[in-house]
Formats: sequence, structure tokens, C-alpha cells
Amino acid sequence: MSASESDPVLRRLAALHATGLLDSPNERRFDRLTKLTAAALRVPISTVTLVDADRQFYKSAVGLPDALAERRETPLSHSFCRHVVEGKAPLVVTDSRNHTLVSCNPAVEELGVAAYLGLPLSDREGVVIGSLCAIDHSPRQWSESDLDVLADVAIMVEREIAASSDAAMMAELATVSQAILNTIPHMIWASLPDGQPDGFNDRWHRFTGGTSGEASWLAYCHPGDRLVAGAAWEEALEEGTPFEAEFRLQHNDGSHRWVLARAEPLRGPDGEIERWFGSCTDIQALRDLQDANARMKKELAGSLVARLSDRAAYAKPAEFEEIRSLIRDLRTLAGGRV
Repeated sequence: MSASESDPVLRRLAALHATGLLDSPNERRFDRLTKLTAAALRVPISTVTLVDADRQFYKSAVGLPDALAERRETPLSHSFCRHVVEGKAPLVVTDSRNHTLVSCNPAVEELGVAAYLGLPLSDREGVVIGSLCAIDHSPRQWSESDLDVLADVAIMVEREIAASSDAAMMAELATVSQAILNTIPHMIWASLPDGQPDGFNDRWHRFTGGTSGEASWLAYCHPGDRLVAGAAWEEALEEGTPFEAEFRLQHNDGSHRWVLARAEPLRGPDGEIERWFGSCTDIQALRDLQDANARMKKELAGSLVARLSDRAAYAKPAEFEEIRSLIRDLRTLAGGRV
């Protein structure tokens, strides 16, 4: 068990930070809920407050003084919401001046918090990370109806918090996945089911000099190879079969280097292709070695053919046919005329 799992405070702070909401910009989806709270309960102030280790952050607020609305946070010394979070229960204050828990809170005088009604806000795992509150500048008896309304709005706020957590988790997963892809010693790319590009790793960018928002990898293919490579890719997309091709890919220095490209379709539970994941491996050195070997074979065969041809001029008929057969074999081994 990790320290954050065994310590409730650390667990709460970890859950809070995992939402990605701390210090995030104002968002209409939260602002409409604080406006709804203020209108429904007829209060001048309503906030969605997230309680951090040493401060409270207003994810959304209606009716705060301009300076505070711009700053969007106060120290915990001014926080009523911390008591909601720490107690994991609603806090009902009819008259803050006479309430044992908050009567000495500076917000009573500085911000005019006379009456307060706050409900806990939890993440999907039930960890309380903040409070939805309604504040009045005059003492007030909160009714059961007020509590019911605030509870209904709090459910909507928690849904938005859950959506933010999902988005933050997906963003983190994407970052981790990209980091993993960047460690692979190949150029990696991904495409949507229709073949449209969906991402490249850093090695691809370094090789091609391309930027984010890429065109298809085919745009970097040598014009002389693009037709054949493109046809193979279109066939793979149409048939849903693995793709493999060798072609020359544009390098960031303007040259073209031979690569081996492969791609596999990733299918969902229904069997439909959700994405394609592909790689390009630089095989220019291998191609150069193959070309050098071919040249050496041709040169060696040529030298042997020349010697055998000289010998054939003085050979007897039976030996001549044998030499002619050797010459044919050498030319075939050399892959062409020598």
C-alpha cells in the first residue's frame, strides 16, 4: 500500500490533483451551475470550491468581490468549505457570528459571510475534494428545500468533475503512450480506420523534419515509389490486412532513404478496425550493402567470364561447351549481363 493510499489526506489531495481542475480556467459548464445555485436559492454568492493543502481554489464563483474573483483563491484561514471537506458532511451556518466552528473566520468580516450552506463534492471514487456552497450576507434559516436544491446541483457538479477526471486521465495516458513510442528505435505512426494520420513519434519528426499536424506518410514517399506504396496501402485499408512495403522516404536533409514500412490494424471488440499502427525502419545501410554485394558479384563474374572466354578460344569442342555453360551460370548468378 502506497503512502497516498494509507494517509487519507494524501489520498484526498492526490484525487483532487488527478481531476486536473486546480488552477484551470473558468468553464461555462461549471459557471452555469453556480449561477443556477445563486438564482434558485436567491443568494448573492455561490461557489464550486476545491480545497487544496494550504488554500481553496474557486473553480467557479458568482458574486465574489472583483479582486477575489480575479485571484480565484484564498488561504484556508478564510475557508468555510474546508470544514465540509474535512467533515465529509454538509455544513449549515445560519449566523456565522454565533457559530462555534466559523465565528473567528476572517471571511465573516472581510467578505461578509453571514450565512453559509455547503455540500461535499466527491470524485467517482467517493473522495471528497471540495464543496458546492451558497452564501448570504445576512443571517438566514436554510430550509429543507434549500438543501434539496443544493443537493441536486451538487450531483450535476460531480458529473462534471468526473468528466474532467476522465479527460485528465486520458491526457496522462496519451502522454505516457507518446513517451513509450519515443523510446522505440523505429519511426512510429498511427492512422484512423480510413488511413488519415493520427500521430507520429519523435523519431519520425527527427527523420523527416515534419511537424505535428502531419500529412500522411505517403506525402514523404519518393515520387518514384509513391504509386506502388500507395496502392499497397490502399489494398491493406480495403482488405483490413497487414501492410508491408519498401520505399524511399524523404529525409530532413532533402535526400531519400530506403525504409521498410509495416502496419497492423487494431480491431475493437466488434471486429471493426479502430486504428492502424505502423512503423518505418531505415534500411538504407542494408540496401547499400546489398548494392555493394551485387556490384562485387557482377565484377567478379565479369572477371571470370573474361578469363573463361579467353580460354574458350583455345578449348577443344567438349571443353568449349562446358565453358559456355559456366559462363551462362555466372551471368545468371551476377543478375544480368557481364
